[in-house]
Amino acid sequence: MRAIYAYHKIDSDFATQGGNVRLYALQIRYAINDRLSVIATKDGYVDLNSNNPGLPDSTGFGNLAGGLKYALLKTEDSILSFGTTVEAPTGDKSVFQGQGTFIRPFLSGAKAFDGLNLMSTIGLRTPFESKDDMLMDYDLHIDKPVCSAFNPGLDLNVIHNMNAGNRLPIADFGADYFNLGAANSDSKTLVTAAVTNRTKLMDNLNWGLAYQFPLTSGAGSNIFDWRITTDLQMSF
Repeated sequence: MRAIYAYHKIDSDFATQGGNVRLYALQIRYAINDRLSVIATKDGYVDLNSNNPGLPDSTGFGNLAGGLKYALLKTEDSILSFGTTVEAPTGDKSVFQGQGTFIRPFLSGAKAFDGLNLMSTIGLRTPFESKDDMLMDYDLHIDKPVCSAFNPGLDLNVIHNMNAGNRLPIADFGADYFNLGAANSDSKTLVTAAVTNRTKLMDNLNWGLAYQFPLTSGAGSNIFDWRITTDLQMSF
């Protein structure tokens, strides 16, 4: 179980003219056996605060997404998995949710080297309706365990719009959480980086903290100014 809080600062060039988003969420993963897992990857309560008088502040629930993940290759120091999740339009439209269904097949892997951990995921977020964006995402993470309190890491996150939707006449798509269907975002790419740390609190409990910032700017990237994410992971 992974309890998540994120504070996302919106760039002033986005349609909201700045503002912020606060997200409270919970992810759950359950291992059916040593290879197959059920994963609940998206939910949450959203507090959206806009600086644009024409877009009032709003709160509401995010969409629900979940699926299956299977380990294709598993050794003592590496793993390669394939999975698929489905996102249903169960959220509230006031916080840019509740429209469109998506399926996301993905491939993820992890490898432990001498003193380093490397993890990567690539996925394709495919909409059921042409009104929504088709997004390819790629994530790379590297960390170096030092001690139980200090496990520093670096992230690189890339989201590329393969095919723009037509829900809103804007160039900035919704990145990794929101569903905007940005009509002018075709072929736009958002690249972000993050510095991270994870602290082991108990054998089955650890705490993470990440500061994320954009490496790209302009049209397609204006939804992202910076973000702080913290999470508490508990295993059973």
